[in-house]
Amino acid sequence: MYNIISYSSKRMIRILKVFIQNDTQYSINELSENLNISPKTLTKDLRELNKYFRNIDGLYLTYKNGNDKIDTNLSIENFIEIQSKILLDSLIIKFIFELLENPYRDINYYSDKLYTSKSSIYRMITEFNDYFKLYQVKISSDATLYYLDCFSEYNFRRFVTEFLLEVYGNNVFEVIDVESFEFITKRLMKMYRSNAAAISDYYIDYYTLFYSVSLKREKDGNQIEYSSYFTGHNVEFTDSELETLDQMKMLIDLNQLYAIESTIFISNYLLTSVVKREDLLIVKEFIDLIYQEFNLNTENEERNYLFNIFMDVYMGVKYYRIPYPFLNDRYVFFSNNIQKTHVIFFDRLKELLNYFEKTTSISLYKYEHFIVYTLVITNPEILNYIYSEPILIVSEVSKEHAGFILDYLKKELKIFSIFIDNTTIAETREVTDATILDFSLVVSDVVYDVEHNIVIDKYPFFEEHIEKIKNHLLS
Repeated sequence: MYNIISYSSKRMIRILKVFIQNDTQYSINELSENLNISPKTLTKDLRELNKYFRNIDGLYLTYKNGNDKIDTNLSIENFIEIQSKILLDSLIIKFIFELLENPYRDINYYSDKLYTSKSSIYRMITEFNDYFKLYQVKISSDATLYYLDCFSEYNFRRFVTEFLLEVYGNNVFEVIDVESFEFITKRLMKMYRSNAAAISDYYIDYYTLFYSVSLKREKDGNQIEYSSYFTGHNVEFTDSELETLDQMKMLIDLNQLYAIESTIFISNYLLTSVVKREDLLIVKEFIDLIYQEFNLNTENEERNYLFNIFMDVYMGVKYYRIPYPFLNDRYVFFSNNIQKTHVIFFDRLKELLNYFEKTTSISLYKYEHFIVYTLVITNPEILNYIYSEPILIVSEVSKEHAGFILDYLKKELKIFSIFIDNTTIAETREVTDATILDFSLVVSDVVYDVEHNIVIDKYPFFEEHIEKIKNHLLS
């Protein structure tokens, strides 16, 4: 939703992200330059942010003059809470809520309800449709009456679920009461256990809310068909469960309850409706590559969990082009910390993701932070990864010239430069027949009688030398 809110709301969220992502304290002038915002506008945004800060006990944001450091104790939890409030205060988010609650009204209705001009409503419709056109979601009109068109009932429920989770900062209890949450969660777990399938923790909130949204949609007469692709079996409702649904005023036809559950099951369980054998093999090979590259234990119990997570992401990108539900900011902050503290692991994983995109034409770029998070929490030993193959660069001219060659290589290799971090530089007279055998690759301007010796011409290098070095590092 970030991309469709107002510029002022975006600015405030950008400021908050600087506070939470950086250890550095900025002055107003420094932050103004960093964010390319005028000091006057920044001061205005800070005053607005302070209103949100004051509503959270113990949270503070202090600043004085332009060159005084801004001080705050903002945490990731506080950030998500404030971001949610900024989103909820945004006019376009209010408009979407109104459209969901009261569809098939004319522009005058929404204009009056939101105390804004008709031109503002038209502009928001255009911005919304531009952003969501790839998601098979748009605001349409029947004559002059507007409604949210998601092209299918499943897509509608999915959009509403993700919308609610995002604007409420993944706090599912803002939109569903504890009793309903516990009842639906138990029902979901019962269904998965009965079908000998697993559901990951991070999906539980999403599918519990999806179930709740589905119950309301069914009550309003918007039905979803029982999935013919559901290969498991239905779990009968007990009298007690049906009584609880009745007390929640959510009791619907039994067949429609099973339709909801079959939809949820196939959505989470490898998207059975569209999965092909080739998809399974592609994801399996990629998981194998990750385990091989980072020397992970192939008997790890988390391997199937990782496979299912990657499969869900892959299928969502390939067939639906809709991101799967998770609050990205948490993973971004986690991933950014990993990037700072474990550079080689992070860069090598990005290399593998780039390789995956080149070989499959499926980009997992949007999921980079989530993938880092998933890999680290399931295999924390992955952070010990170091590309340790030693490389020797030898110059007949001088050791300084060998260092110059190393700097040039790092520049030319670009993203491949992580592979030459464990490099020794030397001049010819320092190298002996014994010591040269300790290196997996020798880059030199003289010929050595060793297996992996790439002889380079004097500067500048030819493209073929760079390609030879790349091929060796990636072999």
